Amino acid sequence: MKFDHQKMAITIWCFFALCLIYWCSYFLQIVEKNFSITLFVYRCFGVSMLASVVFFLVFLPKKISLFISWILISVSLAMLIIDIFCYFVFTSTLSQSMLATAIETNPAETKSFLQLYFSLGLCVIIAIVLCCGLFIVKKMKQLFHFYKKVIVKIFPLYILLSLFGCVFWGYEIFLFNTTKYACEYRNHLIFITPIRDICFFINAKNNALIQKEYVKKYRELFDSQNFVLNAKNGIENIVLILGESLTRNHMEIYGYSKATNPLLKQYISWAKKGKNGERERGGGVDIIVFDNIVSPHAQTTLSLRKVLTYLNYENEKDIEEVYSYGNMISIFNLAKYTTFWISNQMDRNNGIVGTIASFASYNDFVSRYKQTFDDVFFDEKVLASLDRMSDKKTRKNMYVIHLMGSHASYGSRYPKNYQFFNDSLFGGKQRTISRYDNSVLYNDYVISEIFQRFSNSDSIVIYISDHGEELYENGDFLGHSDDRISRYMVEIPMLVFCSKIFIEKHPIIYQQLIKNRKTPYMTDDLIHMVLDIAGINTSSYDATRSLINKDFNSKRIRMVGGIQGKDYDRVLRQ
Repeated sequence: MKFDHQKMAITIWCFFALCLIYWCSYFLQIVEKNFSITLFVYRCFGVSMLASVVFFLVFLPKKISLFISWILISVSLAMLIIDIFCYFVFTSTLSQSMLATAIETNPAETKSFLQLYFSLGLCVIIAIVLCCGLFIVKKMKQLFHFYKKVIVKIFPLYILLSLFGCVFWGYEIFLFNTTKYACEYRNHLIFITPIRDICFFINAKNNALIQKEYVKKYRELFDSQNFVLNAKNGIENIVLILGESLTRNHMEIYGYSKATNPLLKQYISWAKKGKNGERERGGGVDIIVFDNIVSPHAQTTLSLRKVLTYLNYENEKDIEEVYSYGNMISIFNLAKYTTFWISNQMDRNNGIVGTIASFASYNDFVSRYKQTFDDVFFDEKVLASLDRMSDKKTRKNMYVIHLMGSHASYGSRYPKNYQFFNDSLFGGKQRTISRYDNSVLYNDYVISEIFQRFSNSDSIVIYISDHGEELYENGDFLGHSDDRISRYMVEIPMLVFCSKIFIEKHPIIYQQLIKNRKTPYMTDDLIHMVLDIAGINTSSYDATRSLINKDFNSKRIRMVGGIQGKDYDRVLRQ
């Protein structure tokens, strides 16, 4: 078979250009990681599969071949830039978990993310890479057109490489027809960046659709329930405050050097001891500070779907079955509690969390009052919503209050009168840290106000954050991600506020809380603790997972980031 020299040159040029781009992406995947010969060989198989994909250009008209070549190179270069961005932010190229998070992220969060991470330096790096890529591709094209004799000699080798690639593609087709796998993670396919990213996206999208299907079944199951659960402790108000991106390492009550918790400090009286050396309450209300708590994930959705359900890393492979066990709101509904969901986040558009929110007897997403996309609603908006709903209270009430907390971008999370720490510095890490600390200071005000609203009734208020935040503790990284999870991303506060009436009416629960304030705990088991506090027993309740129960298992491995994640106590904490 005789081929046109120019089309041969275009095909070889496109193949080598794509190889250069994909090997750059591969380098980002392995830098600072252990090199694997096996995975490298798989990437070489991927090179042959790429050759067979590009080979079809030689059969097309010259102009069409050239046009398709530029499209392939442009798309691949764009994906390399995305990988570079992800690497500089997360020290990892684009992953399926990143895409899963992006699918469930609303426009406001996307804007905040870009504001936080897009810096001038990163833009310069991307611009340099783009210019270098285009320059190399252009020079490569000129070289291949200049050395026509070389192309004639190497083209048979290229055909042979393409034939090997066809064999591997045949194997992939065979697998698809026999096992019906739908774009699984394949070590040789992952070399071809567009195929890798498409596979990741399809898997992430399918997982989201599967979750929606679970949610549908979830809703049907609980809408059909006609039995009543007994809440034997009869507590008037049980409140769960869900914070956002708050690490305990930047809270004054956990030993941080800056005064970020002036109001919460006033409630804490556990330093005082009685005659027998036991802790005494300093009168009135009390806040119990738990100092060994971690979140199950470093991402909101992944974390909260475990906090609010019976899902944990031990059973997440059976997610559909676990979702049928119930969630915190539905269970309290069955226990004849009036349930409230008040949020300054876009929970109603947020998968499983939004569905659980919709089960509440009353819900209010204060972000819906925004007049424009750029409106910033501070968390004190939930206070007004809480006051408006006071006339809907009954004899037994359960609240979930979801805050924006210290979510990026930090400078948008507090009003001007909370610029206590100098955030007007010209650039640099210190300004970012100061802005974060200001958001923690403002959060101190908001949750103190919520505590105050429940101080004169039989109330217990539990505050946790969905996950923590890393603020340059390990170098230049800022933010949170399961892909580069660290101790700072999962070390969260847990505060339990007890009113004077609650302490008098439920002394055993109060003493158990005090007793276990230093016990290791992970918040994917929070539902068991909350149900134990309420005195609600379901078939899925497990006393060994309730922090206040005498049968609690304090030896449980705290695996953060899921079953394939890291052991917090043995790996991250060290």
